[in-house]
Amino acid sequence: MNILLLDDDTRDVPEISAVWKLYEHKITQVVDWQDLPGILGAESFDSVLVDLMIPAIGLPVAECAAGFTTGEYIYRNSIFQKLPNAPFAVFSAALFDLDVIKAATDRLSKYAGYRGYFEKGCNNLELLTAISK
Repeated sequence: MNILLLDDDTRDVPEISAVWKLYEHKITQVVDWQDLPGILGAESFDSVLVDLMIPAIGLPVAECAAGFTTGEYIYRNSIFQKLPNAPFAVFSAALFDLDVIKAATDRLSKYAGYRGYFEKGCNNLELLTAISK
């Protein structure tokens, strides 16, 4: 499975990639959302992981809840356009109890491919199982 990962933080990716490589999966990380069009045009992806809280550089900050839901905005306006049927999950270092996170996940749950919200540092295999369905 080829997995698209939108996350500006590169610290966890080597660990995640190493584990998932054992299951013959490949992760392509996009650190800068502005690189998405080229990557989405060049590769096909089976599933998507999106960090909700990434910098809203060059995006309408009001629509990104001051950066708390930038990943949601990018999913709706870029990723979904190219991968409408791909299973996807969102994650964040922010607590799910934040109203802005709950609202974002409620909106995203209306997309057929939505597989849930995960906190950063969650069990990698649970996340992999969720986006493999």
